[in-house]
Amino acid sequence: EQVKQIFRYKKRLEEQAVPYCEIMYFESKAHQVIVYKVDGTDVFYDTIKNVYEQLKSHDFLRIHQSFVVNYHFVRSYDGAQMTMADGKTLSVSRARRKVTSDRYEEIQSRW
Repeated sequence: EQVKQIFRYKKRLEEQAVPYCEIMYFESKAHQVIVYKVDGTDVFYDTIKNVYEQLKSHDFLRIHQSFVVNYHFVRSYDGAQMTMADGKTLSVSRARRKVTSDRYEEIQSRW
């Protein structure tokens, strides 16, 4: 049996755990990270850089200094923006377009 891949974070003093398959994307705002999950959102203190470090070897993409997305919840991608499963459109920063495109294709080739 495959071990579930879990993202862990601290909220107040309590550890939270969310399976990767339930995370659509992360957004960084004012020293906080908002995690958009299939069943709602949550907020915790961290940096988007630390979040991506935990997730980069999985099917997540850092598309902007403020966003890390789960490939499996991307509904459309045109090189400049991604539309997520919740309908939100996220911009891919110019500086990250090439690396995002390469990574997107690399993940896509595995599925």
